[in-house]
Amino acid sequence: MATRKDVAELAGVSPAVVTYVLNKSNYVSKETREKVLAAIKQLNYQPNYLALSLKTNRTYNFALVCDDIRSELFSDIAYHMEQQAYEHGYNVFLCSSHEDDKFLRMLMHRKMDGIFIATSIYKSEQLNYLASGKMPVVLYKAREYHKLDDSIKCVCVDYRGTARVLTNHLIERGYKQIAFLPPIYSALQQLKCDDYRYRGYCDALISHNIPIDEGLVCFDTQSYASILNFASSVYERKKTDTPIAFVAGNDYLATIVMNHFIQQGMLPLRDFAIVGMDATASSVNVSPRLTTMGFSKEEVAKCVVNSMLLDKEQVFDPQDVFFQTHFIPGGSS
Repeated sequence: MATRKDVAELAGVSPAVVTYVLNKSNYVSKETREKVLAAIKQLNYQPNYLALSLKTNRTYNFALVCDDIRSELFSDIAYHMEQQAYEHGYNVFLCSSHEDDKFLRMLMHRKMDGIFIATSIYKSEQLNYLASGKMPVVLYKAREYHKLDDSIKCVCVDYRGTARVLTNHLIERGYKQIAFLPPIYSALQQLKCDDYRYRGYCDALISHNIPIDEGLVCFDTQSYASILNFASSVYERKKTDTPIAFVAGNDYLATIVMNHFIQQGMLPLRDFAIVGMDATASSVNVSPRLTTMGFSKEEVAKCVVNSMLLDKEQVFDPQDVFFQTHFIPGGSS
C-alpha cells in the first residue's frame, strides 16, 4: 500500500507538501499541486484520514441540521453542499433536529468542522452554546433572534418580503380571506412576530386594511395531518361562494394541501388559491403549477460551505448574507 512518503518521492516534493495538497492548506503552486495529484492517482494512494485528523485538528466533517430530512428545500441545499464540500475533501452529515440539549452536546463532542443550523427551533442560548465550541456555526435565519453570539454567521433568505409579495398577489387577485400555513414543526405560537414569513403575511394584510384573524393562522404544525385538518376546517367554515386562499410556508406543504382538497372533492379551483415558497420540485410537479417564489439553493450552499472551510486560526466573518427571492407565477392562484 502506497504511503505519503511514496507519493512525495514520485512527485519530487517533501511529505509535508503532500499533506498541504491533501488539506488544501498553505500555498502550493499549481504545477506542484498537479504533480502531487498525479502521483496520488498513479499510486492509488488512500490517505489515512484518522491520522490526518489528529495532525490537523480537523475531522473533515460538516453537519446540516434541519427539522425534516425529507424536506425538498434542504435536500436541494444538502446536495449542493455535498458537491462543494467533497471537492475540498469534506463529508456532510444530515441530521434531524432535536430540541434537547443532549443532541447539541453530541454535535459538539463529534468535533464537526462546521455546523449548518437549518431550523428555527433552537433558542439563542442553545446556538450560543454551539458557537462556544470555536467551530463555525452558520444559521439559516428565518426568524428574529435576541442576543445571538456575534460569531454566528446568518444566511438570510428574504422570507418576510416573500410572504408579503405572495399575500399581496392573492389580495390583488380578489382574495380577502387568506389563511397562513407555516412549515411543519414551526413554533409559531411562541414566535409569532419573530417569524419572518408570518411578519410578511401580516404586513400585506395591514397594508390593505384587512384585519389579522388568528383563526386563519395554523399554530398546530406538529404533523402534516394536523396542518391538513386545520386547512380543511378553514375551507369548510368559509361562507358560501366566498373565495379562500392559503399562503403556505413551502412548496411541499402547499402541494400536500392542494392535492388533499382535490382528492376530497372539496374544490372547484375557481374559489380557491394557494401559493408556496422556495421554488422546489413540488411547485412544477403538480397540476395546476404552483405560484411560488424562489432563490438559488446552489448559492446558499456555496456560502455555507465557504464559511465553514476557514482554517481554525482564521477569523470567522460573522457578517450576515442576504438572498433575495423572485416571483414565479403558476395556475394555483
